Amino acid sequence: MNNENHDDQPNIKSLDPTESTESQEAQNTVSAIQPLAPATKWYKKKTFLVGLIAVIVIGGGISAWALTHKSTPKQTSQTPVTNTSTTTASTNLQQNQLCFTRLAHIVCVDSEGQNRIRYDLPKLQNGQTITNLVAMPDQSEYLAFFSDGKNSSVWTLNSKLEVNKQLNFGEGLMPDGLPDSSASFSRDGKSVVLALDTDPSNSEYTGIYRYDLSSGKLTKLIKANAFGSVAVLKDGHILYNTWDGSSGSIYVMNADGTSAHELNLAPIDGVPGGDAFSYDSQTDRVLVFGWDDQSKKEIGYANSSALISNKAMSIIPTEPDQYSSAFFTKTDTIIAFEGAKANIIDLKGTVVATVEQVGEPIGLLDPSSFNKSAEQTEQISEQISGYSTAPADFQAFIAPYFSQQYAQCTKATDGTDEFGLSITEVVRDTFVQTGETCADGGSVYYEKINGTWTKTTLSGQSISSCSDVNKFAYTKVIIPTCAAANDQAVNNTNP
Repeated sequence: MNNENHDDQPNIKSLDPTESTESQEAQNTVSAIQPLAPATKWYKKKTFLVGLIAVIVIGGGISAWALTHKSTPKQTSQTPVTNTSTTTASTNLQQNQLCFTRLAHIVCVDSEGQNRIRYDLPKLQNGQTITNLVAMPDQSEYLAFFSDGKNSSVWTLNSKLEVNKQLNFGEGLMPDGLPDSSASFSRDGKSVVLALDTDPSNSEYTGIYRYDLSSGKLTKLIKANAFGSVAVLKDGHILYNTWDGSSGSIYVMNADGTSAHELNLAPIDGVPGGDAFSYDSQTDRVLVFGWDDQSKKEIGYANSSALISNKAMSIIPTEPDQYSSAFFTKTDTIIAFEGAKANIIDLKGTVVATVEQVGEPIGLLDPSSFNKSAEQTEQISEQISGYSTAPADFQAFIAPYFSQQYAQCTKATDGTDEFGLSITEVVRDTFVQTGETCADGGSVYYEKINGTWTKTTLSGQSISSCSDVNKFAYTKVIIPTCAAANDQAVNNTNP
């Protein structure tokens, strides 16, 4: 994917003139940045199968986590414990708080992976819960994401995690893929740079945009097959990675979208896609995930200015290869996220501690302005999506089953996956459809027979035949059509 001529990177001036133009904030930033000279890559980009396998592994782990993290937190009559420390953002962050979003909360541990504490996140509209969070470097503001696989929205929160407003990107423009790593604040906090779908009919074709937070103005910076991370670096340059269907690349461009070119990532050769890099804004270091010349999985890291100057990265040899993002915890250790768990690793690649049951990484935070959650122990009602929609007797039936499957999944996958269960449909309190997953997933169906809940023989299949639809009295609102005996589609006649 060596593009010396960069024919696949359109000039920003060639974009549709009806598109919104560059914001003043971007002009001010880019004026202080010298255009980058395109780098000539000294090695041939690999398009190897292992990259696709890595994406499947990472995606499966994240999907399994996402399935278990759509639920509404259990309500409690207890009064939340309020932290009485300062309520303003700190410019000198306590570097020992490693935080991630999990089960609609922020969870933080110390630099040793211990002393786990949960903090409250606000509810969004219509009971939506925050699934991902991106922090300003000084924590004066946050980007909050909601996504349930079908719908998504982006919001801003203040330093105390209170909702400011929802961001409006216009009709048909939604964050690409997993939004937690697809957006980044500008260094002055006045705008957000993010990957958005530029063609709603083709979700793989995206662009990098700048959204001005005060005016709501959206500026297209460049068209690109953006996939995964976007980061505004300390000096204003923008880092993003792309995916061509078989291999990933990391690109850098000026703040206005000019001088975009692929980076030389020596000695890492071939980036597998997904979260191909993560940016630690506190240390101004970029961490890159890929293979070296001998196809050995490693994490490379470099100061952002060194990286864009094509200087060789320092290497942390690591195994296994599922790590998707990382942050420095100290000068000599990082926390690397591996599906549903994270390892604290020294610069020699040795795992010195493991944090179980992690969610989406935020990074190093000072949580002194957050409200502690009244419930520090995660409840099953939080972990099962749609739990409150099920009949009480099904809740009592499914809870011990969930606990059993959860333990088995955790053991079988060494903590990199968690068992996920989502209650998707309840029909007349006698039939329930669920989505269940560990490494793999599918639909599972339960029927109440003589007052006892049991799995049906349809588990793992889809209900489409009219005989099955009628047997379980699926309403036409849920399934409008079904397959008759001759396989012809007919209208469902159930009320």
